[in-house]
Amino acid sequence: MMMIISLCQQVVSEPLRQSFPCQHCHEEQVKLQKRNPRTRLCFYCHRPGHYIYECKSKENDENSQLISQAVNAGIRNQKVFADDRNELIVTGTEGGMWGDIWYVSNSFSQHYAGNINVFKRIKHLVGVETNSGENEFIFMRGIGVVEVKSNNERSSIQSVLYTPELDRNVLSMNQLTLQGFTVKKVGDTCKIFPMFSPPIVNTVNEITGLSKEDELGLK
Repeated sequence: MMMIISLCQQVVSEPLRQSFPCQHCHEEQVKLQKRNPRTRLCFYCHRPGHYIYECKSKENDENSQLISQAVNAGIRNQKVFADDRNELIVTGTEGGMWGDIWYVSNSFSQHYAGNINVFKRIKHLVGVETNSGENEFIFMRGIGVVEVKSNNERSSIQSVLYTPELDRNVLSMNQLTLQGFTVKKVGDTCKIFPMFSPPIVNTVNEITGLSKEDELGLK
């Protein structure tokens, strides 16, 4: 009889051990998981500690792409608008901010700038220009001197009217000629040079292989 009871206890205790794990083993497993948590890994930058939706690198790259797309689209639009107005973009000014771009126009009778930051010197002047060339009133707020970088030349241009209502900076072709400048058209762009520049020795640059006239765009 004692032998039968002992066998029954063994039969019952075996499945119980399988159903209920050892408490000590369970506690050790919990401690191990706390010491070695699952590492989060970003699938964008492949760095640990965060997921892709939290990735700052991804966010910065996307913002940079959006800014680049906006700038490129803006420059393309400026070129389209310039073509519609029959204006030439001055080479060397289109790489900066939109307010720093300069145009040369055959329709304007005087120089105008809508961005006050392009002026090197400016004097207060209030008036209304009715003969601008665009058949509209232009309100003047000042007159001053600007410096326009075209190619490798920096030209100081006088008598530029500050007109904050104008959405761009425009140089008059006729006024440039009267002030002693030459405008050379290159496609939908142009370059501005002093009309009476000093005589040059047309030597060839050993590094670039270009002559002085080539570098200045006189050919």
